[in-house]
Amino acid sequence: MKNASYVLGNQTIDISFFGSNTPTSSSTSNRANAFLQIDINALPVSYGQTYNLNDVINKEYNQIDFIKGISHSFNLQMTTNDSEKQVTIEPFNDFYKPFSKAVDWTNKLNRINQTSDKFIENDLKRRIVFKYKSDNADAKVKGRAEYFDGIDDNFPFWDTLPDTFDKGESKFENPFFAGTYEARDQDTIQVAPVDTAFSSCLWTEDVSSNDEGRPVKGTDFLPRLLYWNKYSPSSAANQDKRAVVQVWAYRNERLVADSSISQSGIILSDIYPQATMINPDSDQSPVLSYGNIWVGNYEDSTGIYEDYTIGKGLYETYYSNSIEMIKKNPRLRTVSIDLKISDIVNLDFRKLIYIDGVYWRLNKIIDYMPNQNNSTKVQLIEWFELGIFSATAPKFGSSGSGNTNDWGDPAPDEWWMNSNA
Repeated sequence: MKNASYVLGNQTIDISFFGSNTPTSSSTSNRANAFLQIDINALPVSYGQTYNLNDVINKEYNQIDFIKGISHSFNLQMTTNDSEKQVTIEPFNDFYKPFSKAVDWTNKLNRINQTSDKFIENDLKRRIVFKYKSDNADAKVKGRAEYFDGIDDNFPFWDTLPDTFDKGESKFENPFFAGTYEARDQDTIQVAPVDTAFSSCLWTEDVSSNDEGRPVKGTDFLPRLLYWNKYSPSSAANQDKRAVVQVWAYRNERLVADSSISQSGIILSDIYPQATMINPDSDQSPVLSYGNIWVGNYEDSTGIYEDYTIGKGLYETYYSNSIEMIKKNPRLRTVSIDLKISDIVNLDFRKLIYIDGVYWRLNKIIDYMPNQNNSTKVQLIEWFELGIFSATAPKFGSSGSGNTNDWGDPAPDEWWMNSNA
């Protein structure tokens, strides 16, 4: 007989077992063959379960990393108002107020002091790339480089600038979030003609959803930026739309849209969960890839796709204006302005500055000294009004019907047949 003690939290478990089928005494054996095996049986993750984010998030992540990732995605600009204790955070296109709100400093310009101009030195190379962070754990997204000019992301943006730019590559990579692959959820059960919904995937292998089996579960994926959609179709044909979810323990759970059934004591009424980086079935879902995609609205009640249109990604939605301005080599002008205390109190970096027929954005107040009656050096960046750019065609996929193979995987009609096999 052998004794062993194991401490689990505040509890001690004592285990006694023989070392042989034929012990020579109560405590010894010449044929010791006993062993102790412990299997970890994790609690199943249930739908609707609550948890503390601090208990599951990687301890290496911090708040500033998250803010940097969000700022990169949406080209956010930030300013503070000390008197009101307010922080303003907006995308570049929305941050700066229109010409009608500009501040006229023409009469405040000190023309005796020298005005200096230089062109902003931009380091843009001939090839520019906007992408999410590479995730070595996600083999599927890395495999997408085959479709996107060697860029290991799903629907990144890239462009080739004129020969006036130096050879090389300027890569703008999200510092926090990684890209995501979407596929039609074959675990979804539906009534024809309803197509299965797109769902985000985290796959440790570069496989298709039509492959048998599933990739080995991964645990070290980088964070993703996704759009959560409570997808609850209203048509009667969709009342049987449901997803079968494996909870990585020992059973499956079903999530049902437009139903009042209960699973594990939780009412699943009117909920079909969907989280995507891109959803080609709906122009109401934001396109969170940097590159553009084809979007064709899908009508659940009829199973009909509308004509495909261009869904603008993060680059053309939030970056194109600012990058186009940089490409024009704006002037960086340093001027002397007679600023009063009231000008400083009411200073708003979101308002453009108007001087002698030209609009500028405020870059820096250099040497304001309220105790002296001197001009203040102010640094301005030239503002170009570029207008609206038309959306460019996505660099992968086609603008055909919903039955085309736009994603490098089986077409929707094949998804339907396989998911109902």
